[in-house]
Amino acid sequence: MADANTLLTGLVTLIEEAAGNAMSTDAKAKIALYTGILGSAMNAILPEINGRIDWATLETALATGLSGIDTAYKGVETAIAQAKTSETITNG
Repeated sequence: MADANTLLTGLVTLIEEAAGNAMSTDAKAKIALYTGILGSAMNAILPEINGRIDWATLETALATGLSGIDTAYKGVETAIAQAKTSETITNG
C-alpha cells in the first residue's frame, strides 16, 4: 500500500492538471502545505487503520463485486446485440 504522501501527491497532480493555469501561486503553496500536514497525519494513523482491516476479505469482496458487474455488463451487451440482430431480420 502506498503511503499517504504518495496518494495525496497524485491527487494534487490531478487537481493541478484540471485547474491548468487558473491556480494561483498562493493556492499551489497552500495545497503543498496542507498536503504535507495531512500526509504526515495520515501516515501516523495508517498503521492503526491497517491493523483493523481484513484486507484479504475486502479484496475478495471487491473481486466478487467487480465480477458481478462485468457479468451484468456482458449480459447487457449480449441483449443489445441480439435485439439488433432481431431488428435486422425483422426489418430486413
